[in-house]
Amino acid sequence: MSQYPVELSGTLINGHKRDFIPTDQVVISGGISAGQHYNLYYDSDVGARRARVADAALGYEAHGYVLDDYVAGETITGFRTGDNTALSGLTPGIQYFLSTAGGITTTEPTASGHLSQIVGMGSDTGTLLFQPGLRVYL
Repeated sequence: MSQYPVELSGTLINGHKRDFIPTDQVVISGGISAGQHYNLYYDSDVGARRARVADAALGYEAHGYVLDDYVAGETITGFRTGDNTALSGLTPGIQYFLSTAGGITTTEPTASGHLSQIVGMGSDTGTLLFQPGLRVYL
């Protein structure tokens, strides 16, 4: 059994029914904003799986993204694949890497101790097709 179980369910995103999008229903340890990417981890203090903001500088890989804002302690609905439509200023056809604070960048991280992870490709100026790639710890 996976350490990070995934719920496969029909999910309504921006008014459109999408079947079988893997989602996470998990408590977030800090605030997260729509469009940011999250990382799943096991919190031994509470004995449960939690989410936190993904961050290349901290080595927290992106497991998914959120389409709404959440405060610490709330249960997020996170998406493991598909269109992250809560972004702006993207270039269609360009691949994006995880950056800091759940964000994305077109520049691959190169600093020692950071994480390099492709998170997807811009499909239009406001949508990232989230398809996380292999991650490399630098």
